[in-house]
Amino acid sequence: TLWFLLPCADEIGPYRFQSFHHSANGHTFNNNKNEQIVSCSHDKNNIYIIHYPNLPLIKLYHPDYTNQTCIVPMEFITVDQGQLSLAPFTTKQYAEIKKIIAVRPQECYEMIQSITNIQSITNEHLKNLGITVDNEMLMVPARILPQLQIKYNDVIGRVQIGKWYLDNRFNKVREIRTWAVVFINQHELDNRQIDLTRDFVQKIRQAMSKYAIQFNSSPIEKSDVAVPQTILAHINELKMQGCEVIIYILNQVDNDIYDVIKDFENVETDTIIQCVLFDQLMSISDSCDMNMYIQNNLVKELSAKLGGVNQFVSLMRAFTSLPARSDIFMFFGIDSSHITCSHERPSIVAITGSKDSTTTQYATRIVKGFPSTEKI
Repeated sequence: TLWFLLPCADEIGPYRFQSFHHSANGHTFNNNKNEQIVSCSHDKNNIYIIHYPNLPLIKLYHPDYTNQTCIVPMEFITVDQGQLSLAPFTTKQYAEIKKIIAVRPQECYEMIQSITNIQSITNEHLKNLGITVDNEMLMVPARILPQLQIKYNDVIGRVQIGKWYLDNRFNKVREIRTWAVVFINQHELDNRQIDLTRDFVQKIRQAMSKYAIQFNSSPIEKSDVAVPQTILAHINELKMQGCEVIIYILNQVDNDIYDVIKDFENVETDTIIQCVLFDQLMSISDSCDMNMYIQNNLVKELSAKLGGVNQFVSLMRAFTSLPARSDIFMFFGIDSSHITCSHERPSIVAITGSKDSTTTQYATRIVKGFPSTEKI
């Protein structure tokens, strides 16, 4: 992959390496008189004199002119210093290099001792200053410590020594003491619907415990009719009871009811509410599919709302609030995609910031770039 330059550079430019040939005093070719001569004797008549005729000749080529090659003595070739960096070593190459350059403790000790034997460590100036230097190294018994681990319940957090300041604080698992499951249906629930709902609720508790959110109690179970004012009254009632999370299971109701519940969540009551369609629960027959549905539709949403993993925090608040002692670093990341530049598939840029060393809380902004339209 290296580019080579020749002293008689022409308009072709740098060359690539192709192969080695015989030495200059062993390689022959035909001259203009159709006589076989040795390269070494031929170059004596030129301005470039071969000083090392035993070195092999190098065959070079240019990628744009594959039919044109040249055979040049090695000492006339120079490496192009303006070329890009070489490709990184492969895993096998890095292992071979590490094997060569690695210095074992005994070898290191002998190298240091050889230096101390050569240098005069009993110099008269040192004696005048009252300094004595031992010619033997102090050997201290030691052991290599493994990477630090922090265990909290069944979660193991790894900490790289010397990188994070723990500041004597740990983020505790979010505990939900009171929560509710409300079934909104046009008719009274039958036994099959009740069993399916309770199985669904039990799987929610198991799934959320893996994402640092613990539901400590059984939920408050209620059923409502699809009337907005009744729903709002029951939300306020549950909020007065200290309910932190409400999960609504909607069965055969209009989309307007879903919009009303979300409006109550964000505007009227400021309560964490998540909606689930009962038809989707009925269509899931396998337990693994149920776990996948809960993870994709509930776990991530509730985790973000409850301050767990992937919590969205205000980017403006991160910049304007006064820094506390617990603030350690501010991390930022940016990424972009420019697959196409059209109104159907615009370019997308995402900017992410976090002031938590574990980056479990972050703020993100996504910007779409559409092609500019000309005004005629």
